Amino acid sequence: MNFANQTSTVLIPQQHTYIELPAQAQGPGQMYSFFEAGDVQNACADWEKIAHTQAGSCHKVGSDTVNGRGAIEYEGTSSSGDVTRVWIDVKVRFPLKWQSKSNGGELRNIQEGTQPASLFEIPAGFTKMDIGPLMHQPH
Repeated sequence: MNFANQTSTVLIPQQHTYIELPAQAQGPGQMYSFFEAGDVQNACADWEKIAHTQAGSCHKVGSDTVNGRGAIEYEGTSSSGDVTRVWIDVKVRFPLKWQSKSNGGELRNIQEGTQPASLFEIPAGFTKMDIGPLMHQPH
């Protein structure tokens, strides 16, 4: 996530490809969007703004620790019944961990501070995947 230019870049190492999206992209690419919670203690309002969670439900589970960082755990259920748990860092207001039936992930070794531009450079040998046709499919 690059909040400075409002883009989201997803590297797919197995295929040596990457996807680049506007941070607020809608449609099939939405699964790659994360959010920065406005209020960590009441993040359901922010989470419910994400397209695939609308018409679902969200509730705060409670406080937790993920990789030594304070977090608030939430559970959301989409309108189709899919359940996702998300742990949001109380300090940086960003998801530390997420888990659903089909996927999950977590951030580790977080180092706060200004990030060098080199972190946002695409590794040599990676090709940009054109997802334009996917972004324009009817919902």
